Amino acid sequence: MSGSDNITLLTDNGRFVVVSYNMHGFNQGLEGTKEIIHKLCPDVIALQEHWLTPANLCKLSEVSSDYFCCGSSSMTNVLAAGPLIGRPYGGTALLINNRLANHTVNLVCNDRFTAVLLADYLVISAYMPCSGTSDRVNLYSAIISELQAVIEDHAQYKLILCADLNTEIDVPSSVSDLVNNFLHINNLQRHDLLHPTANRYTYIHELQHAASCIDYIVSSADLSSVAFNVLDLDINLSDHLPIMCVFFV
Repeated sequence: MSGSDNITLLTDNGRFVVVSYNMHGFNQGLEGTKEIIHKLCPDVIALQEHWLTPANLCKLSEVSSDYFCCGSSSMTNVLAAGPLIGRPYGGTALLINNRLANHTVNLVCNDRFTAVLLADYLVISAYMPCSGTSDRVNLYSAIISELQAVIEDHAQYKLILCADLNTEIDVPSSVSDLVNNFLHINNLQRHDLLHPTANRYTYIHELQHAASCIDYIVSSADLSSVAFNVLDLDINLSDHLPIMCVFFV
């Protein structure tokens, strides 16, 4: 694979479909992921919070025979310290359509993000620290610095970043300031702003009667999109709604 591989030659009708979904645990998000595949057959599904241990990461590859997985567990260090106490957490992954396998290079799989080169795209799934995380702002800043390094090392590729940012970036805060500065430095565009939807909430906690917009798809400014939607699945046991962006390539 090289940067000369053009994604246009690998897609149907010049469309590249990306879905981002916080599973809130593999078991909770499995049926929703299967529905996404069955109804939409996207080119890439960016997953956050699958909660799988390293030994169980293979379950993501078994979701569909039409997709392969690049991903990481956030449980490695915890399990190395001894028996797991409490529930598992975190983890990111990218499910990629098999027809793109020969044009995909796995770059980074760590606790907070998974990044691949896919033809002439740099595609990233990221899960950022939530409120209440110890030393959150410094941790958030460190992860953004890691993302920045990957982006700068592959500046010739068009970027698609799918992320649960765990913050509403239109609401001023020290964390949203970090995000907006990152978007500005890299000249990235928000597809939720390019294609406004009636319902923009992506996180819904019914018991707490809380809803917010914390999941985003952003991309290089020269990458056009024809649609952006928050998806209402028939079966969704996660507390997040998946979001979809259709790129014109």
